[in-house]
Amino acid sequence: MSASGRADRAAAGAPAVDLPDAGLGPSAGGPGPRARRLRPAGLGHGCGVAALLLLPLAGVGAGFGASGTGDTRVTAALVLAAALSAGSAEWAARWFRHIARGHLCVAGTLAEFRARMRPVLPVAVALHLAVLAVLTFAALAVLTAVAPRPGPGHGGGLPHLVAERADPAQWAAQGVLGLLLVLPALLARSGRTAAAALGALAGPTAVAAPLLLGRSAPTAWLLGGGAVALALLAYAWPVLDRADTHR
Repeated sequence: MSASGRADRAAAGAPAVDLPDAGLGPSAGGPGPRARRLRPAGLGHGCGVAALLLLPLAGVGAGFGASGTGDTRVTAALVLAAALSAGSAEWAARWFRHIARGHLCVAGTLAEFRARMRPVLPVAVALHLAVLAVLTFAALAVLTAVAPRPGPGHGGGLPHLVAERADPAQWAAQGVLGLLLVLPALLARSGRTAAAALGALAGPTAVAAPLLLGRSAPTAWLLGGGAVALALLAYAWPVLDRADTHR
């Protein structure tokens, strides 16, 4: 940090830590040339998200569960909830970026910045998954009210009927889909657009492979999509904790 930079930080009441000129603190130039260079990666990210949302409908014969009119409706409800949650993924990414840039302004060292950022990614992901769960429950509630399952009713009221409208494997697959939506969004919002595009495109590809091998849709999402989600999380956590990602 230059002498004038240390003086400015001291005048503002911030700790004058001797870091390289590129050090902590967001750059004044915004995303810069990197974001402009990787516009094709942004297109790849968008195509990957669209494929993630269209894949369950394209394979509606297999559906998120067994085939049938009822499961087709459940699949449509799950996809609708996931599509609506895309806005939540973008909001979580914006919130994460805002918190990271705020920590850049107050952290005195790189170690302090990493310590401040360590819980932020899990919170951002959890917020998105919570919104997705609420939207999924709401979509299934509307479906249950409009097109109830045939046969005698069960005890427990509407919440119980809604929770049982999708089986546990479908709920788990919906969670995997949520991870595949939010993790690329976090990477893209933090300037890692190439990694975001790769992750978004890898998701539907990894899910389609087990489907072509005859696996059920929930199994395909849990195996293929889950593997990609774990790989994205393993990559994103250390990368998004780095100060240079947010400058």
